[in-house]
Amino acid sequence: MGETEPYCILRHGRKSHTWGELRQAAGHTMRDAPWLGQNIDPERSERNAVLAGTGDVVEDVQSRLAAVGVDPKPGQVVARELLLTASSSHFAAGGYSGRDGDFAPDHLNAWRAASMAFLREEFGANLCTVVLHLDEAVPHLHAWVTTTALVEKKGRGRPRKDGTRPAVTTGWTLNHDKVMGSGKAAFAARQDRYAEAMAPLGLRRGQRQSQAHHEPIRAYYAADQGRRHGRLQELDQVSDFLAHVRPFFGPFFPFFPGDSIPSFALKRPEALQYRLCKFYVLN
Repeated sequence: MGETEPYCILRHGRKSHTWGELRQAAGHTMRDAPWLGQNIDPERSERNAVLAGTGDVVEDVQSRLAAVGVDPKPGQVVARELLLTASSSHFAAGGYSGRDGDFAPDHLNAWRAASMAFLREEFGANLCTVVLHLDEAVPHLHAWVTTTALVEKKGRGRPRKDGTRPAVTTGWTLNHDKVMGSGKAAFAARQDRYAEAMAPLGLRRGQRQSQAHHEPIRAYYAADQGRRHGRLQELDQVSDFLAHVRPFFGPFFPFFPGDSIPSFALKRPEALQYRLCKFYVLN
């Protein structure tokens, strides 16, 4: 395999034990959380697609539990999220960049179809909701899986007079380990199976036992807000500097009219500072 061959990625998310936890965790998937970050482009959100379920994660999970007659007990896992994606280079064929909405349609559709086939084979009716996000940097799927399992239940009560016990019956319950597996070995095996399913598309498995740490989405957004606040403080300093020097340079100050701030400076104040320094050196 070539070193530049793109990766496929499957990540197991956090468990949700209560409906409140599930609603909060699914806020990013459903795009209804107040803490959504600046990495989401609202103009592209209409391109997102619900591939399984209704798109309302809590409603879809509740429907599945109602269908098999299960009421969650304290401590049981009602659902778990998985994230599936691939390297941006996989979506960059045919002159497309593979990022920020510029995706090769045939590669995107093939990955989407193969990923959905894998999820359905892996989880069956427990696959409740799948949403494709195209309004962030790279296409990815958020899949929500509930943990309903048909298990044997031992007969309750004392032995009968003839020494026999009540018959063993089967019934539905919530069992995370039976559906999702338990421990790193089980999760790694699922990642192996996903890589096998993606191999016909030219995707390979990511690094085994990677030490990379996944930051929860909400924590990432909180940190991103802190970074943006710091950038705005830098911009305030730059704006004060511009207001001070503009009268001295007059028409030789060709950056932007009035007091407007260029769009590139909102993301990279240091780029604005560089242009200022370059202007002074050359003039």
